[in-house]
Amino acid sequence: MFIGGMGILGILILVGIAFLFKESFERKGEDKVKSQASAVEVLKKRYARGDIDRNEEFIIHERSKMNSVKAKLTRRNFVNYFLGGSLIGTILTFLYPVIRFIIPPKQAETLVNQVQAGVVGELAPNSYKIFKFGNSPGILIHTSEGELRAFTAICTHLNCTVRFDNETQTIHCPCHNGRFDLAGNVLSGPPPVPLEMYDVKTSEGNIFVSKRA
Repeated sequence: MFIGGMGILGILILVGIAFLFKESFERKGEDKVKSQASAVEVLKKRYARGDIDRNEEFIIHERSKMNSVKAKLTRRNFVNYFLGGSLIGTILTFLYPVIRFIIPPKQAETLVNQVQAGVVGELAPNSYKIFKFGNSPGILIHTSEGELRAFTAICTHLNCTVRFDNETQTIHCPCHNGRFDLAGNVLSGPPPVPLEMYDVKTSEGNIFVSKRA
């Protein structure tokens, strides 16, 4: 609501400025037309006295008309460009926050070597959880044998998030049916390389996951 109000206020301000410039240019144009009309009257008197010939009058008159047309085109172009630019600027003002919301800026990678992924006893055997490792997701698996294993949860194919399939005892990417074993090796599907495996250790009831050296 606040953004919409500011946008409308911005439009009104820009339109007001444009009309001020328009009025200023029109006044200058009117002054120029009066000056040209005065010059034409002088020209007519000089012609009546025989001071200039018809050819010189025609040349001066045509130049005067050309200058008047150019002045009008210049004023009209300026106002059109100003109003067009103001409209584009206002549209961009509305679109920018929408685009930033739909496509958020890419965050700089946080340099993290170790995180706490959970607590001991949190996961039952043959289950898993997704945890945050810096700016990326990781997957912590408690195997049916009671072993804790951790990997990056980003599939090496198209960066989808993987999950643990307890029926097949594999790590599965649902996007394109890629599968990895519990060592991170590719079993099937399009993933080109294995998953990155992390080291897991427990200390004082907490589960810590760290990158391998």
